[in-house]
Amino acid sequence: MDNFITPSSSVCHGCGETLIRSFSFIFHPPILAIELWGGLRALDIVLNIEASGSFCQYNLRGVIYFSCEHFTSRIITNNGMIWFHDGIFTGSRLIHEPTNISSVPVTDSILAIYVCDTYIV
Repeated sequence: MDNFITPSSSVCHGCGETLIRSFSFIFHPPILAIELWGGLRALDIVLNIEASGSFCQYNLRGVIYFSCEHFTSRIITNNGMIWFHDGIFTGSRLIHEPTNISSVPVTDSILAIYVCDTYIV
């Protein structure tokens, strides 16, 4: 998704062009959950979103994955620490992953969670 504009699966009956779906915000929600789809190569670490003339910086705080009838997740803290959770293998514990936030895997990701951390004037 670029600038919250994405092609839809519908076609204009008049001209035959693919219709575009555009998203805009009236206010800044504290949390954004963005559904992901196949073919994604990387996640944006930061999203700067405009709503009614002001901007908010949203930072990636989690990714949910689905594969083989099973959910897993990665949680990203304010200071960039990444924690992995898989209820089958880790139970109620999280496992720290010593990796950079820019290398969070996107394979099998289905949802990205962003939190509004900073308002930009």
